[in-house]
Amino acid sequence: MKKTEIEKKKSMEDLKTFEDCCIATGRDPEAIQKIFDLIKMVVPKIVADSKLAIVIEAINKSIEPDWSNWNEWKYFPRFKVVKDKSKPSGFGLSYYDYFNSLTYTLVGSRLTFRSLEGLRYAWKQFPDLYEAVYL
Repeated sequence: MKKTEIEKKKSMEDLKTFEDCCIATGRDPEAIQKIFDLIKMVVPKIVADSKLAIVIEAINKSIEPDWSNWNEWKYFPRFKVVKDKSKPSGFGLSYYDYFNSLTYTLVGSRLTFRSLEGLRYAWKQFPDLYEAVYL
């Protein structure tokens, strides 16, 4: 991928499609789609999760959150799913632990935004990916 093509996708507003996000992160959208077509036959959710990770990387401009910096804000969406005909049931999570100390996260680091503005933009621009990953 030529550097000039990557530089064209500098602003978040330029990221309208998944293909735009691939180009912004230096990936070949056609090659990525060929891989996804193979994976989709086995586990479709993995494709949506991978696409969402690429979208977020593009919005974050390939800068990963600094997990050692507690003063740096990190953003991850939370959803309330309302039952209707297209979503006839909700979902629940359970947790069990018998150790007295534990390290865990409820957020995938690849799916974390560096800004609230970026999170809001992704949700508005790519709602189909969020639905495929989380529902």
